[in-house]
Amino acid sequence: MLNLVIPKAVLEGAQQLPPEEMKKKMEEAAKKKREEMAALLRGQQPVNVGNIVTPPGKLAGAQQPSPEEMKKIMEEAAKKKREEMAALLRGQQPVNVGNIVTPPGKLAVVRQWYEKDPSLLAAEKAAMAKAFPNFKLEQIEDGRLAWTGTLTPGIWKGFWADENDLSARQTWEVMAIYENNHPNQMMGSSVKVFLLYPTIDIVIEQIGWRPHHLLVDNVSGQTYLCTARAEDIKVGETSTSAASVLAWAMRWLVAFELVMTGDLTKEEFNKPNGI
Repeated sequence: MLNLVIPKAVLEGAQQLPPEEMKKKMEEAAKKKREEMAALLRGQQPVNVGNIVTPPGKLAGAQQPSPEEMKKIMEEAAKKKREEMAALLRGQQPVNVGNIVTPPGKLAVVRQWYEKDPSLLAAEKAAMAKAFPNFKLEQIEDGRLAWTGTLTPGIWKGFWADENDLSARQTWEVMAIYENNHPNQMMGSSVKVFLLYPTIDIVIEQIGWRPHHLLVDNVSGQTYLCTARAEDIKVGETSTSAASVLAWAMRWLVAFELVMTGDLTKEEFNKPNGI
């Protein structure tokens, strides 16, 4: 048994400390120990393992990337995910629906709505220029037209935001794709809005439940936002435009962000007319 010799003055001093002061001293000692341990793990102090001393930073780099490196890793992963999703929706990758694999560009032979009615395309461009000027129009591999851009409701910080960043807001990169028979009265409308990043799969993984207002595209097999009911879609002399559908998509995202901030319940969001 190890015997410790402690001066009497020390013992007396310790016995005379009030409980509050003793608690404070113990908390300070614990804080100092935590700081020393954290500094050691960050590589800010030499690490002594047995008789081997590793210099500062030797272990830290292997265990944890710096904040800048982590940000770069996440940005590269996000970029890759966006590119993969966009390539799939553009028809640049084979589409697997069930056990049938459709080669890229399979729908290109279909005559598109804008070829039949150029004036409708002009009206669509004008509506988008007014409502969503930051979106860009492109023609994808199978001949369909699509608008790509970002939507920022400005309510919620986002999945990976720094809690100390008061200005952080989730930005959603989306692609709105026209069906070749646009305008058509159908559930979700004939303009389908897909989340490029974060993808809907990432959203579901992060929140742990599947939003009710989603539909599956029978061409790509990808999930898109159910922005409107069939009866909400107008066809004929007055037709529902991509601008209207993207406004509905913004409403979808606003409602979702309100769920994430706790201002709307999951049950309210998921009910048939919740958004």
